[in-house]
Amino acid sequence: MSTVKNRIKRGTIPRLIISIIIFSALIIGLRAEKIPQNCSDKVKILILSKHVRLLKEGKTEHIQMLLPGTGELAADGERVSCRTLTVLYENNSFRITADNNSFTAEYLILYPKENIDTFSIVLNGEKRIYPLPLFIKNTRSEIELSIEENVNQFAIDSAWGELGDISDKNSEALFSLAHIIKARCSLPYLTNKHKGYHFCDLTCCQTYKGQSGKTFNDSISIKTEDIKNGLFFHSSSGGVLFTESIFNGRGRTAPPPKDIIYSENFTLSRNRHLSWNAEVDEHELAGILCPGKNIFLKNIIFDRDKEIVYLETGTGREILSPETFRLTINRVKGWNFLKSNNYTFTRTGGVYKFCGSGLGHGAGMSFDGALQLAEKGYSRYEILEHYYPGMEYNTSSVGVNHQLQYIIFDNDSGSIVQSSGGASFKNRIIPCGSIFKLFIALYIAENRTDLFHNYSYTCTDKEKDKHMPEQCWDKSGHGKMNINSALCHSCNIYFGSLYSRIDSVDFLKWITDFTLKQGIELTIPDLKNRNDFSNLLAGLNFNVTITIDGIMKLNRYIYMENKTHPTEELEIIFSALHKTFTEGTAKEIEGENTLHNISSPYNISRKNLWGKTGTVIAGTNSHCGYGIFTGGLNSRGIVAILRKGTGAITARESEKLLLNLK
Repeated sequence: MSTVKNRIKRGTIPRLIISIIIFSALIIGLRAEKIPQNCSDKVKILILSKHVRLLKEGKTEHIQMLLPGTGELAADGERVSCRTLTVLYENNSFRITADNNSFTAEYLILYPKENIDTFSIVLNGEKRIYPLPLFIKNTRSEIELSIEENVNQFAIDSAWGELGDISDKNSEALFSLAHIIKARCSLPYLTNKHKGYHFCDLTCCQTYKGQSGKTFNDSISIKTEDIKNGLFFHSSSGGVLFTESIFNGRGRTAPPPKDIIYSENFTLSRNRHLSWNAEVDEHELAGILCPGKNIFLKNIIFDRDKEIVYLETGTGREILSPETFRLTINRVKGWNFLKSNNYTFTRTGGVYKFCGSGLGHGAGMSFDGALQLAEKGYSRYEILEHYYPGMEYNTSSVGVNHQLQYIIFDNDSGSIVQSSGGASFKNRIIPCGSIFKLFIALYIAENRTDLFHNYSYTCTDKEKDKHMPEQCWDKSGHGKMNINSALCHSCNIYFGSLYSRIDSVDFLKWITDFTLKQGIELTIPDLKNRNDFSNLLAGLNFNVTITIDGIMKLNRYIYMENKTHPTEELEIIFSALHKTFTEGTAKEIEGENTLHNISSPYNISRKNLWGKTGTVIAGTNSHCGYGIFTGGLNSRGIVAILRKGTGAITARESEKLLLNLK
């Protein structure tokens, strides 16, 4: 019995302790290698990969890093002051020198000694700045240089490395790419490609050229739990996007998004690389695709719909993914020979002739298209959902809806007080929708006071006039409407009924003169008949477009005219717009408390809020609903649009912003 106890004491328990220690070490190790999930985590980046290769190939003399102050190089348990660190390759061996002192240790770390925690390097006349510490692994035959970076900072720096310096009008494209790169930091299949590192700094991974000087602190992030592949990006689609099947040769399983703006009938991603051509002899091509086999190519078929390339030879048919086909050729003919997968080709006189557009594989985000969307005033989230339909986000329940874009301005001076988006949001083109009813109200106030004061129309559940919409947006009908009630309730039927009472030619002339004088960009398509005119007046022709800047100018005109040149008609219009929040389209639904989270130092009544709502159909590669609101509180005006929203929701989000504005 005592022998058994001794065995337990001497054998089992020590082994148990050892097992616990090993298990704990494994857990610690797993935690240490955990893929970053939030902005406090770090990513490990292998840097200067290309320049290390050029150094080894003898194409550059050295790699030299400069510290703005004094650093410390840690090697073999000692720290040595350092201002300049140089990497050399001599006699088939890498060597490190710091201020002319050589170091042979396999592992070295360059630390900051002073508050300045960066080092710089000049490459081809370009100065790059990297964070410290710098980690060096030198096995003599190979050398690895790496740094660690905060995930958010890496995301924006890498996005900047990919896109380069861009103007403020394109900044939303930069932030959309930063979101993608941050999400990629959570995808193991990407971060496990480099042993010991999450990413390198090459384009095959994610370009990284050091610090950009920009910050990225978006509280919204992409949900990555269900993303198994994807989140690809490329330079330019040339107008045609592909799916991830472009890489695997198994065939397309779902249609790709279209790189277009439906509402403008505009094809994106064709600014650069609009067209390219390439030629290759059939015998040379056979040798490239089937090296060492002496095979004759009978035919090549690129099925763009299935995203598969078929090689037909004397020995049968071989299936390749389009990207494998392209890269196999480019490895021999040059990386830029077949610039993209968006091409067609012919075979004439033994020569294959390729004709295409775009640059890159064509799956995921097109930089060219993202920059165009940003320049046209689209938000980072709209850009993301354009290229990655169905994308979902981790969001906070507190604050303004991330799909809301808005601009708040001072109605007296016109100066911008606050804006959610980039510098291009003012130029954003949006269907006018029910905002158009403001123009109609101003027209009849000026040219048809008889209608303005005396005309009414009963909105029912079914309209009998064949030239008008069959129903109002409120299918139960609004009942008897005059201009005051029709404006606050945004009654389509009341405004549509004016088609038979006002002259279309006179109205179109007035609105042309008015918008020209006010500098409002408004586009009205040709009207072919009375149905078209009725739909126009009802705010249902979504081909009528206006810019955000145009809505701002309309807003300011109504506010300033009522303030400086008040008339009875303008007071009635302004009164109706105040009723939007108390009686009309932005009225709180019973039991709904939209303001419970609002803390305002001013206890302002909702009666001081005013505005006009609208809901339209718009979008890029697919149509969706957009809510529009313009209005204000005292001298503060606002224009807001909400993707996947309604005018009523947009008004309530705008209300939060205005009441919380300091």
